[in-house]
Amino acid sequence: MLDLLLLPPLLAHQLQIDQAIAGTLHLEPNDQPQAGIPTPTWIALRRAGGEPIVAADCDCRLQLLNVQAQTTTDLVIQPLESAPGAVATKIVFPAVGRYELILKGQPQATAQIAFDPFQIRFPVTVAIAAPPAAEPPAEPVAPPEETETPEIRPPRPWLRVWISVGLGVGLLVALAAGVWLILKRDREAS
Repeated sequence: MLDLLLLPPLLAHQLQIDQAIAGTLHLEPNDQPQAGIPTPTWIALRRAGGEPIVAADCDCRLQLLNVQAQTTTDLVIQPLESAPGAVATKIVFPAVGRYELILKGQPQATAQIAFDPFQIRFPVTVAIAAPPAAEPPAEPVAPPEETETPEIRPPRPWLRVWISVGLGVGLLVALAAGVWLILKRDREAS
């Protein structure tokens, strides 16, 4: 059971079908909406065979059903730059909980393609509440006194090379001196 809670969602977007119309639901960020903040939401519609239905061709109505409270809210469909041609809106989910997004549609009188009226329902779970806004400090903070900033010098990569070479040579000299002292002591002892 714990594995299911720790694993990320395997499906990025929901696909629901009614009649010969398929709708793919996208919620930001990453299909994990947060309660209390605007959630860009869009539904890409396709007919059987994969032909897209653009929002301009659909007389669509979008509703949000709060499953716990059994209340329905009509949503205003508005275009989003991130999803041109899709049925789109921004939803502010009031609280963490279960919701259902209901899309009802039929062709506009001026639609370029014909399709049957449809109703697609998308279950949505909001499991994250937006973090509370940071409270401003109680008292105004005086700006720090201006001090002289030290001059920032560009990095010198060659300096690291010389330091490394110097440490390496110093280590070799110390090693050689140690070997020389050991050999000298052994000669004096024999």
